[in-house]
Amino acid sequence: MNTKRSLGQNFLVDPNYKKKILLAVQAVSHDKILEIGPGKGALTGLLAELGVPLGVIEKDARLAPLLKNRFPDIQVIQGDFLKKELSSFLGEPGHDILVVGNLPYNAASPILIRLLKHRGYFNHLFLMFQREVARRIVAQPGTKEYGLLTVWAQAYTIPHILFDLPPSVFRPKPKIYSSFVSFSFRKKPLIDDPSAPAFFQFASLLFQHRRKTILSTLKINLGKGRISKIDFPLNPQTRGEDLPVESLVAFFRHLSC
Repeated sequence: MNTKRSLGQNFLVDPNYKKKILLAVQAVSHDKILEIGPGKGALTGLLAELGVPLGVIEKDARLAPLLKNRFPDIQVIQGDFLKKELSSFLGEPGHDILVVGNLPYNAASPILIRLLKHRGYFNHLFLMFQREVARRIVAQPGTKEYGLLTVWAQAYTIPHILFDLPPSVFRPKPKIYSSFVSFSFRKKPLIDDPSAPAFFQFASLLFQHRRKTILSTLKINLGKGRISKIDFPLNPQTRGEDLPVESLVAFFRHLSC
């Protein structure tokens, strides 16, 4: 069966990397596993042997029936994870669901953000990204990789790159390296749910003008009159890209008071 370029399919075929992923999954306690984008089932068979309920969601309508035939004892959902109502196959939030996914490059960031928004379902994420995206997820302030995706990831989780994967371990071979990333959820997110939409809009604004100072960025969007009334808790000549996520949250809360 030919892969679909439109779905960003690159199937993992190397047994050594499959084992490395399995070892990572085994080290985290969980009640259920959800695999996003199982493809032809390269990891599915190994995950099914762990002895916990396993569900997979596959967008490719050609592959879902094959997975059902190959793995009759697991839950196979055919559909787009970005569009599917999660409660339709996960039930109500509050479960310790571990997520594993070799994500398509063209949808990886939106999938991560949706997982973070619905984190009430999940207790840990193990996800594959292209290496450049993974570097953005774990980036430190003041680097070119540090940006809005960093803020999303680090506001809710503590992410770590476990290992990189060369193109040779996939079929078809991508032109770039991939990275396998572990996301441990924070016991208390840095931003609360009611404030999250406004906070991420604020963060997006700062990174749209990443070379400008916070003062200059706020002048553009709030006007000089409102800026003059702000008691800045930090140096207004600081750039947003130089502030850790915790400081961005603290500054946002200060402005919201």
